[in-house]
Amino acid sequence: MRQFFVWKLFDRVLAPFEQSYIELVAFLALCALATAALAIRRGRQTWRFIVQLVSLIVFFFVVSSCLGVFGLIRNAIMGLGLLAAQDDLSAFFWMNMTLVALGAAFVGGAVFCGWICPTGALQEWAGWLARRLGLTPNNNAKMRTGALAVWVAVVAAYLVVAYAVFGKRRPILEDSATLWAGALSVLVAMVLLAPRHSPALKRFRAVSLLLILGFTVAGISVFSPVHFIFMNVQDRASMLSALAIVGAGFFVLRAWCRYLCPFGLVCGWAARHAVFQIAKGETCARCGTCERVCEMEAVHTGKVCVSDCIACMKCVDHCPEQALSLVARPFGDTKEAAPNGRTAAISAMVARSALVLFFACWTAAPASGASVEVLWNGFRGGPDAIAWRECGNAGTSEPCATWTFRPSNVTWNYSPGQTMWSSPAVAEIGNRVVCFVGCYDHNVYAIDVATGREVWRYPTGNGVYSTPAIVRVDGRDCLLVSSSDRTLYCLDAQKGTKIWAYEVYEWRQSLGRAFLASPIIVTASDGPSVILVSWAYDTAPKRVNEVAEIRALSPQDGRLRWKRIFAENRPTHPVAGLIGGGPRIYVGASDGNLYCLDGNDGSEVWRGAFKFPVEGAPAWVAGRDDGPPPLVLVGSRFGDLRAFDAASGETVWTFKTGGWILATPAVVS
Repeated sequence: MRQFFVWKLFDRVLAPFEQSYIELVAFLALCALATAALAIRRGRQTWRFIVQLVSLIVFFFVVSSCLGVFGLIRNAIMGLGLLAAQDDLSAFFWMNMTLVALGAAFVGGAVFCGWICPTGALQEWAGWLARRLGLTPNNNAKMRTGALAVWVAVVAAYLVVAYAVFGKRRPILEDSATLWAGALSVLVAMVLLAPRHSPALKRFRAVSLLLILGFTVAGISVFSPVHFIFMNVQDRASMLSALAIVGAGFFVLRAWCRYLCPFGLVCGWAARHAVFQIAKGETCARCGTCERVCEMEAVHTGKVCVSDCIACMKCVDHCPEQALSLVARPFGDTKEAAPNGRTAAISAMVARSALVLFFACWTAAPASGASVEVLWNGFRGGPDAIAWRECGNAGTSEPCATWTFRPSNVTWNYSPGQTMWSSPAVAEIGNRVVCFVGCYDHNVYAIDVATGREVWRYPTGNGVYSTPAIVRVDGRDCLLVSSSDRTLYCLDAQKGTKIWAYEVYEWRQSLGRAFLASPIIVTASDGPSVILVSWAYDTAPKRVNEVAEIRALSPQDGRLRWKRIFAENRPTHPVAGLIGGGPRIYVGASDGNLYCLDGNDGSEVWRGAFKFPVEGAPAWVAGRDDGPPPLVLVGSRFGDLRAFDAASGETVWTFKTGGWILATPAVVS
């Protein structure tokens, strides 16, 4: 199995490595293609179009990357968060694309913007289509005013529809995509309204950058709306943002790139100190051709404003006197250098392709201990939670609604701006009660229950769908949470820093998908263990197989105690119980079985057969001396709610609901 050598060198889990690896290889391949294209003056713009098209297809459709201004800034912010969490190596793999793009700007200017950025390509093609349709971007004030009126009407209609459809279910101001769409719509309207060559327009890119930073500080997620609509066409706010970005290009050439792109602003700052810049030679006839072909309006009387230039090379290719060329400017030399041919351009691209940085750090291994106290046992608090404790006459009568509750006065709410699939875990940490929850935006959040304020957040390598478990190891409160990046994390519950991480599945090219259930804590014969149920399928050419596994890990250091394969299908989240003083683990699977496993070694005790797949996690019901024995309740996809004897696996009763059961049963006495 192929592994990157630093995995063994530092023995650390690199959660987002494989995604970053694929993106980085594709990015560098496009750099090589651009390098080869720059070596040939004739047909260079055709090659640039090919690079843009390949970049759009690869990053938006093949690897579902977030390459572009939103993704680069978001990933950089996530990398900075990992740096703050003292996870430097993983931080680099989140920031490498941003570092390469900025490094390229220091070498050859904003080549990323002019050659590889998919958002910039869409802007450029929108301007090309506008000219084909007979429109005159930039110059037609009436057309821009009309576009502004249409845009205001579209935004107003969206807000009305969004409030009517979603307003009662979720306030508009709590949705990050809508907030960003609103801010972006205001900026686009100002660009359309402002006169051409307005100096104030250049400052809008700084406003966009401040908006992204402000949204991040406020806990609002930032993602690429142009990319997101390719994955979720039902997200109306993202479609509105994408319409703003692409549609503005019909009326103002590269409106987003020139006036709104925050990453373009950063690249422009770096390009001022670039080693290679476009310079004017002595043969310039001041014909104005370069000014007419430059969509960024970066050329004035033959001189190039490097902070606005995107290195598209149109001015160089269209110059009839060949007076413009990419030349070398030594560091510290502020004078304009003379053109010296294509060699400088080739050298610039070769140097840019080599700008792959690498950071690494040594971290001390967490201290082991022997004292483990369970504070939150897993999904719904585990079998000791009050709502799961006992049942007097389960299954003897039809269910009915005893009471309902509709919240009217909300004490507080907290919105990270993205979907939450994780159930919360609550525990007293230090001198306050804290709620822990995972989010689709890859973060684990710690929220103060008394105030609703964020205590800390920890970024993982993918979405967090599991419920955390909380234990106290040698007096230290630890949060256990699994992420879709195939990794189980143990975090300091007070500080939000990583104590240890266990990678369940090492990434490989044939790995299709991995599922990590919510971790639970089971007290076995050799002490408390972290029980983790997982599932993955392999898409190797010779076979396609699915495997469900169960693992027991040490809560002190994440060391693997035992592992077993118990099914060949997708499992549910597990639940634990005690039978005769021995730990039992109950987990359903989509093969139609409920499995009872020994908590000491993972061996199968019994299995109960269903006719249909089990989707929801089982529920444990402790028995009483004067009541039924311990039961395990579980539902199937086609509506059978069944109670199994927790000790023997015999069916006690079955109830037909008439519809799919995808959730976990809840039991009260």
